[in-house]
Amino acid sequence: GRLAVRKAVVLAAIGALMLGVLAPAPAADLDAPWTATHPVRQQTRMYLALLEGGTGYSLQAGGGSLNFLKTADGGITWSPLPDPPGVGTPHMDFGSPEIGYIAASGDVFRTEDGAQTWTKMVPPTPDFVSWEAISATNGGRTLALTGTLWTDPEDEPWRSGECHDPRNDQMVSYVTNDGGKRWIRGIIFDRPSGTFHVDFAGKRHGVVTLDKEYQYEKTDECRFTGASTLGERVMVTHDAGRHWEEALVCPEPAGCMAVSITSAKHFATVTSDSRVLVTFDGGKTFETTWLDGLAEAPVREHIRWAQGISFGTAEVGYVSTNGRGIWRTVDGGHSWVREVSPHEIPGYAFGTVAASGQDDAIAGGPNVLIKRLP
Repeated sequence: GRLAVRKAVVLAAIGALMLGVLAPAPAADLDAPWTATHPVRQQTRMYLALLEGGTGYSLQAGGGSLNFLKTADGGITWSPLPDPPGVGTPHMDFGSPEIGYIAASGDVFRTEDGAQTWTKMVPPTPDFVSWEAISATNGGRTLALTGTLWTDPEDEPWRSGECHDPRNDQMVSYVTNDGGKRWIRGIIFDRPSGTFHVDFAGKRHGVVTLDKEYQYEKTDECRFTGASTLGERVMVTHDAGRHWEEALVCPEPAGCMAVSITSAKHFATVTSDSRVLVTFDGGKTFETTWLDGLAEAPVREHIRWAQGISFGTAEVGYVSTNGRGIWRTVDGGHSWVREVSPHEIPGYAFGTVAASGQDDAIAGGPNVLIKRLP
């Protein structure tokens, strides 16, 4: 039977936030606005990739036919691409202007010509893994996949045709540093959970968000329902996913959304109540900044305030929000400045941001792609 899982995201009322313990954000910088460049659909999750030289990709997952776009000028103009292969909800990332990957359901596809053609890769495992997050780096040689390994009631890998009991599932990672010839397997969490976002820097260092352990109820012989809290903690690896350890328990009642890493010492996450938490010592300590934007959207379960984070260099990075603007740091995340953008308009959107180098960045707004003007 098909698995029905609902992720329950716990959000706090704005007035209940403990502002006294959070670092105040700097005043807005009005000299570096963002501009809308291409319309997109609302209410679908978006994946963005931006590479050196201005090549970038945008993929909207769900909501009918895929909206797959490519830019060659850093996001000023966009051209449509054919839908990528695979079924289910695809996840996308590129490690170079030409080399990229799509993970959909249990399949993985690779392109070496900028999304013109795709090749189905030999899967990293013969067992079924429902892929949930993807990160490509190192010129496309490094690919990290995270997802749920399905098991049967005897804790053995699930086989097609059998009932799937999710209560013994595991969260796993598969990482390759040679484009898929060899894979490194790791266990992120040995019980059922979920991942929302993963990011790798180079061959070895990676971070991933991990949901709270799922609690399932059996509703009939082959059907289960469950609930969890999105982004309960951040896990980190320094050996290409062979081992994962807890780096951060996200501050209640927020959930950790996206993550970004530039080195073994420097990584960050954003939360569902607009906090940025960044470490410069590999997770021993974290600095916290509250992103106090202009617009306020209604507090509803599907509103997630800070949604995307990306560093173009170790110093320059960006955070995208829902209704609180886009924020930029030039000191690795010690301080953040709000920049004028369409993100000041609240909207139901799974916003994200991608950065490359000192000045290039693109983001997905409530219903448009937007580009930063250097």
